[in-house]
Amino acid sequence: METTLCNIKDKTCPNPLDYDLMGIGSPVYAFQILMNVMSCLERFPDLNGKKTFAFLTHGSYMLNAGDMLKRGLLLKNAQIQGWYILSAQIIFCPTISWGVCLLMGIHHQKN
Repeated sequence: METTLCNIKDKTCPNPLDYDLMGIGSPVYAFQILMNVMSCLERFPDLNGKKTFAFLTHGSYMLNAGDMLKRGLLLKNAQIQGWYILSAQIIFCPTISWGVCLLMGIHHQKN
């Protein structure tokens, strides 16, 4: 299977109609999908039922960021095949005797 990876910060978005499956991903920043990811999605032509999947990463709370991306894909008539959400939370808890402890939990959610 031939795969093309594109960093949308470095070049223009490829035409998704040239591919059998399209994946789009973004970190969640301030409870939202990155604006350059949403702008790239908005520039796409009608996807006409193109099979897609999405993946998100977030640190604390993502609120409705996933819905934001889902709406964008559905507005372009994408056929959403699945989601992958990765959460990694870091909590700092200061202590008097030895400084700071760091707790990290990672949660995977597949759909």
